[in-house]
Amino acid sequence: MARAAAAKHEIEALRDKIRHHDYRYYVLDDPELSDAAYDKLMNRLKELEVANPKLITPDSPSARVGGNAARGFSDRPARAPDA
Repeated sequence: MARAAAAKHEIEALRDKIRHHDYRYYVLDDPELSDAAYDKLMNRLKELEVANPKLITPDSPSARVGGNAARGFSDRPARAPDA
């Protein structure tokens, strides 16, 4: 039981850290971590979730791709490719 509680605590902490770094990277365009350090956090989260599938949540950073676009980008209609 103590191991499950420790895993839950670590998973929650990793999710918080990853969300923080996603915001810094995707929204502020001001990352604090190298890609390798970020990947280490994400890989540890995935490892813990595989070992503890009951702790997987749909909003986990491991369940989504990318993040919000940085400010300054505008929506533009897609153009047909030139033939």
